Formats: sequence, C-alpha cells, structure tokens
Amino acid sequence: FQFTGFSKLDRFGKEVAMNASINKWSKKVQTKKGTEEFAEKWGDVFGDDFNRVVRQLREGRRTEDTEYLAFLELSRIQPVTKSEMPLKYLDSPNGRIMYTLKSYALKQLDLIREEIIKDFKQGKVASGIQKSIWHGMTVGLANASVQTARDALLGKDIDEDTFGDEFANA
Repeated sequence: FQFTGFSKLDRFGKEVAMNASINKWSKKVQTKKGTEEFAEKWGDVFGDDFNRVVRQLREGRRTEDTEYLAFLELSRIQPVTKSEMPLKYLDSPNGRIMYTLKSYALKQLDLIREEIIKDFKQGKVASGIQKSIWHGMTVGLANASVQTARDALLGKDIDEDTFGDEFANA
C-alpha cells in the first residue's frame, strides 16, 4: 500500500478521530453531567490521575494523558496495535494483508456488541436506538465512499450525476 497513498489517508483518518475524541471530551467535561459520564467511562482507566486528566481537558491542553485518551478511543473503533490481532495474523507476515482488510469490519461488529447490545440489555433502549442509527449511518456512508475509492483506483469513471446518489442510498 505504500505507493497508493493509503498510509497517508489512514494516518489522516486516525488523526481526525483522535482530535475529535479530545474535542468531544473537552466539551463534555465542562459540565457536571459530562464529567460524570467521563468518570463512568474512563475513571477506572485513569485512576488516581482522573482529576488531572479532567483538568487538562477543561483547559484544552494536549498532553500525554489526553493523547492516551484519544488513542484509547481510537482503538475502540479500529484495530491499531498488533496486540489486537489474532496469533495467526502475527505468525504470518505475508498473509497479514488478507486479515487486515477484514479487521476493521470485525472491530465494528465488536463495537456493536460492546456499545449497542449492552445498552439494550441494560434497559437503555433510547440510547441503544440512537447508537444504532448513528452507527448505521456512518458505516453506510463509509461503505459508499469505499466503493467510490475502489472505482477510482480501478480507473473506472465516476459519474458525477450518480455520485451523490451512492451516498444517499448508503
């Protein structure tokens, strides 16, 4: 993939996701309710450093702690480290590309299980429905853009008249 620009695009996507995470939590911890939500989700992870991280987020500072938070958020939605991969992936350097193409989809299924189904089981139906709609829309849009990218890489003409329809039908 080194000559396709995929690495640069992947890095850009990861940076956007990490920045969005920091921005989201920086805004949320400005309120008591947001701080409680942050504590529920990340309190155990940061332990004794929790108050320091909240203070850094409130101040809008980019620190090692806030970067770590962003990394944790990113690793929830896509595979980032080799430790998230199965042993067969690690033992087969030449076969990694096959699994890599599937790992994102597997991570999305795990996210559905972890976030959406958990909400329904806990009786948080409204939250589960909201997350289901959000996930369905973002995955649909991502798949529409993936197909367009495939067509472009294969040298197929992209019809500008139907380009928007592809996203609308996703």
